Amino acid sequence: MSRPARCLGFLWRVTTLRHAVRGWKHTLTVIAILALGVAAFLSIRLANRAAVVSFAGFSEAVSGGSDLTITAPAGLLDADRLRDLRTALADQPAHLVPLLRSSAALPPEDGGPEFGRGNFILLGLDLIALQNLQPEVAADERFIEFGETTVDLWSTLRNPRHLFVSEPVARRHRLAAGSRFPLIVTDRLVDFEVVGILPTVRGSVPVPENLMVMDIAALQQLTDEIGMVSQVDLVLPRGPRHEAAVRAAEAALAAAADGRWVLLDPVVERGSGERMTAAFRMNLTILSLIALFVGAYLVTQALDAAVVRRRHEIAILRSIGLTTGELRRLWLLEILCLGVIGSALGVVLGWALAQVTVVAVAQTVNALYQSSSAAAADLRGDDVAAGFGLGLAFSLLAGWLPLRDAAATPPAQVLSAGNWTPGLRLLRRPMLGWCLLAAGLGLSLLPPLTLDGGGRFPLAGYTTALLWLLGGTLAATSLFGPMAALAMRLCAGHPALHLGATRLRRASSRHRLAAAGLFVATAMAASMAVLVGSFDKTVRDWIGVRFQADIYLNSAGAQSADSRNRIRPETWRALAADPRVAAVDPFFVLPIQLGGIQTFLAGSDMSMVGNRQQLLWLTPPAGGVVGSAPDAGGAVPAIANEAFLERFGAAAGEVVEVPTPGGPRRLRIVAVQADYGNEQGMLLIDRARMAGWFGTDSAINLTVFLHDPATVDAVVAEWRAAYPGLSIRGNRELRDIALTIFRQTFSITRALEAIGVLIALIGLGLALTNILRESVRELATLRQLGMSRREIAAATAVEGGGIALVGVTGGILLSIAFGYLLVFVINKQSFGWTLQFHIPAAKLAGLVVLVLVTGIATAYLTGLRAHRFLHHSTSP
Repeated sequence: MSRPARCLGFLWRVTTLRHAVRGWKHTLTVIAILALGVAAFLSIRLANRAAVVSFAGFSEAVSGGSDLTITAPAGLLDADRLRDLRTALADQPAHLVPLLRSSAALPPEDGGPEFGRGNFILLGLDLIALQNLQPEVAADERFIEFGETTVDLWSTLRNPRHLFVSEPVARRHRLAAGSRFPLIVTDRLVDFEVVGILPTVRGSVPVPENLMVMDIAALQQLTDEIGMVSQVDLVLPRGPRHEAAVRAAEAALAAAADGRWVLLDPVVERGSGERMTAAFRMNLTILSLIALFVGAYLVTQALDAAVVRRRHEIAILRSIGLTTGELRRLWLLEILCLGVIGSALGVVLGWALAQVTVVAVAQTVNALYQSSSAAAADLRGDDVAAGFGLGLAFSLLAGWLPLRDAAATPPAQVLSAGNWTPGLRLLRRPMLGWCLLAAGLGLSLLPPLTLDGGGRFPLAGYTTALLWLLGGTLAATSLFGPMAALAMRLCAGHPALHLGATRLRRASSRHRLAAAGLFVATAMAASMAVLVGSFDKTVRDWIGVRFQADIYLNSAGAQSADSRNRIRPETWRALAADPRVAAVDPFFVLPIQLGGIQTFLAGSDMSMVGNRQQLLWLTPPAGGVVGSAPDAGGAVPAIANEAFLERFGAAAGEVVEVPTPGGPRRLRIVAVQADYGNEQGMLLIDRARMAGWFGTDSAINLTVFLHDPATVDAVVAEWRAAYPGLSIRGNRELRDIALTIFRQTFSITRALEAIGVLIALIGLGLALTNILRESVRELATLRQLGMSRREIAAATAVEGGGIALVGVTGGILLSIAFGYLLVFVINKQSFGWTLQFHIPAAKLAGLVVLVLVTGIATAYLTGLRAHRFLHHSTSP
């Protein structure tokens, strides 16, 4: 080791390490702040990945990797199309693998959650033909290995109550071959028998954790989808001419399609879940980075406090020959050590938090997108690297000002005058802040980025947020002047208080840094409160308009936005025939593809719209009536939700062509409704017409109006006993459940709001302590001139209260602008929803009071302990 390196190591031990041990509370505070920021980012990263991992992979796990996927343009594909596909392929040696996808869910338990129960993909396959798909695959890599059996295999597979489950499901629910496993499928409670366990990995392809498999004919029988399949996977033999064979098959099938089927790239489809949720996951990631950005202010203040405490020590080191470069390297080493320890702790804490966060993310994904059964998040090497990289980057960013300050400390000034504060000149440039605020305002008007799969990401909106954070940090410090003038006028008759106000008038860079940190943390917490408050008020008003029926029914297995569980026609018709029922509205919805982007086509009884069924109109229909008859141009009237217009750039009055089994149909958008349960867009037409187009009259949910609303409780109790596979709720109960589900969507936002408040309070305490430590000689002089400790404490309380008021005032003002940005730009561009802007005045007032009381109390107590600071600042 070279002499300079040995010297640096010695100095690190006798300075940095010694102070870390003596000031262990301060050291742990810095490490905890870094760890919290890294953990917030990493937990959301892990939860995002875990929540979408089950979207893809079931098709690849089944076939070993298909070359093409064939689906219907809308709805299901008639199994008779298999002959047409085989004919179109002529003599090409291709395997056609039909799949029928359905859903299953755990039955509800007494006292258990209504939403968020176990949700599974139920897949129907031709299990016998599947064994011959790839005979070269080793037995231990096959999807299902039957081996030697003495039972009637044909009868076993065709039994609609025989089921293969994945290994994680078997482990979680303690299942083995022969176990009974009751599940909700369609609107029935089915008592399944487990006849086999699927492998965790097939070759190199992981089998989705929530996958269950049964024979396709058995599933068709169980779901009343006789002769229908969800998709057909095309698998061609591997070899040197494989790519050419795929292109030839694709060309042949495309030429013969004639609107009967569409071809999808399986590689693209395997990433559909990731594409669909890309904007949602980006939003969470950026919010977590904002939390880390706010935490960087705290680390800056904490490291700055270390410089203040060790000012004399630094000056002595400079006076005995330590160069600026050596001092800079010594301080950089300290920052890196803190960054490494904080990042390591943050990685561990982030993994632990992800196990909780993943449930919240999965619930939101289930509610808005597709089935996700994620219950745990795995930590990989790239996650560890990302956590360390981000933690170290923010450590260096936060330590830049203290590093610069320590290296610039002139020993003569400090040893003679006792104080030297070069500070950050940037904080004295409020005009630059106003320019950044104006630039952000201009950017907020730009449109979002369009992602693959139709998702939209508000890049300009988030850039605006960053510019407003930085610009507001600089602009807020201009409040010190008027705040000091007001304080001096109010405290004119009190010398001690007037002294504190005077210090505000000549606010140092550290005063401004303290206010800036509090400003950013308050703005983050309060803007999240505005967003959540706006969403809560909007949903309450929407529910008040939308839910007017007496009873609402859906399958008890409907646990995600893409659930295949339906109410069968015979079930809802039997309920409609109950003499206590005045009217019913069966609501049906199917996914469709428009321009390669998934959206939904729904059917409802249009004669009830505006009568029994109330919608929240953004663009009402002419005359208040929608109707069901086609117009003069043959276009069927349709109601679009707001998300559809945002996603496809459509407008009221336009004609949209949608695919159906009988060919494309023309729809005219005659009205637009607000809808806060679907962000992929939806077109609503008359249910009878939709049933005719698609040949099915099942329902996603059933709205029931009774002759006598007073009999609701009795009817619900009776129907629940008769139909255990249905979820049956009265009006009030459904309203409560709907609010619960929507609030779950913002559970992570609430967590980030709480982090912002915590950071604001911790940062305020650190900053005030730091400022008063630096002023300890001035305070000691005042003490010697006859000021009592309480008078000094009162002066520091005015000073601390002024800093807190500057920070929280600027933060609240920015939070209102931030809230507007989140509601009308970021949220609208991400989800297509227009929320009612609502400022939660009581919550914001409580935050202001909390910050001010904390600031004044912390400053007062610090002033009382000024003599202790003096002792520590002069000790070696």
